[in-house]
Amino acid sequence: VYPDRQGIAQMLKMPPPSVRLIHVEGSGCYGHNGADDAAADAALIAHAMPGVPVRVQWMREQEHAWEPYGPAMVTKLKASLDEDGKIADWNFEVWSNTHSMRPGGAGCMLAAQHMAQPFTVPAAKPIPLPEGGGDRNAIPIYAFPNAHVVHHFIPEMPLRISAMRALGAYHNVFSIESFMD
Repeated sequence: VYPDRQGIAQMLKMPPPSVRLIHVEGSGCYGHNGADDAAADAALIAHAMPGVPVRVQWMREQEHAWEPYGPAMVTKLKASLDEDGKIADWNFEVWSNTHSMRPGGAGCMLAAQHMAQPFTVPAAKPIPLPEGGGDRNAIPIYAFPNAHVVHHFIPEMPLRISAMRALGAYHNVFSIESFMD
């Protein structure tokens, strides 16, 4: 609620204490859904129509059309075996954008990006380990003598992206375990 309040205050050019957000329990999600954007939509309507109760609820079609998507990822794995058939060298590379654009300021809110004087989307930043983003779970749980893991951060994506549950872990674990099989 508080990061959204900061972003909405920035969008409306108001001091944060003048913005009142009321959290309402809703369905859960596995990452970043459109809740921040629906709150920004409601704030713009309430600002334009003072004293009128406002409720914004995106429908499924709107949510799927406008919500941020999980960033694309590519992994490249290479390993060599010793004379006993055990892994002697392990090389894992992952290419990915950031895996979270929230909480953020007005530039992270869709409505603010489409105003007459739009707010700029902030630059994507890698999330350092141990939380990690694209490199989360890229370090294998197996004890390899020569393990090399490289995260190639891609600063821009063609689609609006943010978190999915487990950030980059789902792709990295799938890649590692598929390679091991």
